[in-house]
Amino acid sequence: GSLCNNASYVASKHNGSGFSEISKSGQPTELALLVANAKARCEDIRSLYHRMQEIPFSSGRKRMEVQARPLNGVHTCRAFLSTSMALTKEKGAPMFFIKGMPEALIGECIYYTSPDGTPDRMEDYDRQQALSNARIMSSEGLRV
Repeated sequence: GSLCNNASYVASKHNGSGFSEISKSGQPTELALLVANAKARCEDIRSLYHRMQEIPFSSGRKRMEVQARPLNGVHTCRAFLSTSMALTKEKGAPMFFIKGMPEALIGECIYYTSPDGTPDRMEDYDRQQALSNARIMSSEGLRV
């Protein structure tokens, strides 16, 4: 949730009972993604990547895209590294990171990351399953 995100959120641990906010700026949805990232103890890897291109969110496109490459030449996430190696044979090939409305994204997906971190070809069944899961979560009031 952090590579394709323009918000900033700095938090510190507060007495072992959670996080206390220090500073924040940005859109509420982007801030929520960063807070969830922090609560899940996921590293914010934006400082490890160079943004090569950004296509801002628009209501017409219903998505935001960022093309980025790792500064040290090797992707930090196993799934990113596996995908980069499988598709380009490079450990640090630039990749697009996209967030947006599931219906606007899933139809264009060619691969997805399997549970073991390797890329698998996305078939029609996988697209239908992903959209079904998104609809279920949305019906429960969750942002997907």
